[in-house]
Amino acid sequence: MMLLIKGLTRLNDGVIWFCKQVEIVLIALMMIIVLIQVFFRYVLNNSLVWPEETARFMMVWMTFMAAPIAYRAGSNVSLDIVHRLLKGRLYTLLSIIIQIASIATISILFKKSLGMVERGMNIDATSIPIKMTYVYLCLPIGLSLTVVIAIEVLLKSLVQLVTGVDLTRETVAEVPVEEGVS
Repeated sequence: MMLLIKGLTRLNDGVIWFCKQVEIVLIALMMIIVLIQVFFRYVLNNSLVWPEETARFMMVWMTFMAAPIAYRAGSNVSLDIVHRLLKGRLYTLLSIIIQIASIATISILFKKSLGMVERGMNIDATSIPIKMTYVYLCLPIGLSLTVVIAIEVLLKSLVQLVTGVDLTRETVAEVPVEEGVS
């Protein structure tokens, strides 16, 4: 089990790096596009039609590329009061149940998103010459990256439930495989 977690952790380190790079590029492009729109609207008094829609599409992509980062960091919306009330194995068990529900929900959304991508081939964007498929692709890509992260978090929680070793606070590389956690 520890070898699987170590491999998944390395894979997800790459996923997080990739998502962060996409986020950086998208935020930079959005800033440039918005500045172009401001310049044309207020300096040249000639508003462009494409920047708003383009920036909106980039914002949607940013949301789905940030989801894996937020999931792994535990930055998603949660009820802190539950964490304060439950301690130890009971909290870990509740966390596992929530993670399983999250993986199931993400899987259902992934399946539905494939239909959206397919239908998007027949829909043109309003102000830019692209098919909506390219916008909708952020759903299956972001959801699949998030589910891989969720599996890593789930496996670490299962190890914590069984052994008491909290892999969320320690790096996986520090935990020896010989501890009987394999």
